[in-house]
Amino acid sequence: MSNPREKNVADNEQYHSQPTKNSLSWVPNNWRRLSLKNPASSSSVPKTTMNDVTKDVMDEAAKVPVEDGQDKNESHTLSRDAMEFYNNGDAPYCYSRILGLNKLHTDFWGVLLGYLNDGCLNAIHIEGWVRRMMFLRGAKKRTNPSIEFDWTILPPQFHSEMYDYRTKYGSEYANGMNELYPPFWEVQYIYIPIYVQAIEDWLLVQINLCTMELTQYWCNQKYSKHYGRLIHNGVLQKFDMFFDKLLDAVSYWRRVIHGPYKPQEKGYLKTGLINDDYLPKIGGALGKDSGVFLCMLMYKLVHKKAFTMEGGIEEHCMKFRHVMADQFYKTRFFPDE
Repeated sequence: MSNPREKNVADNEQYHSQPTKNSLSWVPNNWRRLSLKNPASSSSVPKTTMNDVTKDVMDEAAKVPVEDGQDKNESHTLSRDAMEFYNNGDAPYCYSRILGLNKLHTDFWGVLLGYLNDGCLNAIHIEGWVRRMMFLRGAKKRTNPSIEFDWTILPPQFHSEMYDYRTKYGSEYANGMNELYPPFWEVQYIYIPIYVQAIEDWLLVQINLCTMELTQYWCNQKYSKHYGRLIHNGVLQKFDMFFDKLLDAVSYWRRVIHGPYKPQEKGYLKTGLINDDYLPKIGGALGKDSGVFLCMLMYKLVHKKAFTMEGGIEEHCMKFRHVMADQFYKTRFFPDE
């Protein structure tokens, strides 16, 4: 894939820092769009047919309350979208409300858009998509407190933190103290994206707390068929034991009896299930697109929607890359210094 980014880089005096900051306040359910006085023409986005995942994501984001920034507080030179920022960025990096104070340099956008590092998404891209989905979940819950969500999605770093007693086995993501993630006793399903270093690929696991079953969702079919022993002895080794420690650390079994989802029985997690119903039936391995496919899969699973695609999977993944990038970029902000 050709890289549209220009090779010429402005000198340091012109390209040294963020533009003038904006001090607009923000809360998770107010998604501020960039407001430009003189927006430049939008960069070229692949003219592909919108698949059901892409359409659902864009429709969902459009329904979330938006608080527009005031034109007088924003520079008219701001890039209009993620692609334009990557090609002709108005700064060497920017910030997104979704990812907080992480500086999102050109490399972040280039990988996400598929032009750098062969388009293989890093943990920060997956974490960003998880946080976006959880922000929208929280916004809907605040707008309609009676709505029920039976799921939560945890960031990639949870997997390593669960094995660390110093973090109380990742209790921050399970006890409700982090407002982005509901306590485990209020949900039935937990989704965890895991990067498998040994094979350089992504795995999504679903934990059903009512049945205490863990299901593996692989993005590449060959791993679900041939790498079961490697995964069980590596990534999921002692997973059940440490997950049980986590449940005890947050007093899950005592609190869940007052929650909406009652487990069938108390017991250890069963980790041997594999579901490959969502894997592409044709087209072989996803390769560089496995991280993108993982994000699409998470969205579909939590919303309990059929995962259908027409045409080539690579084409749909490229379209979804642009959707992800623009969802991140729409929440661009300027932190107080």
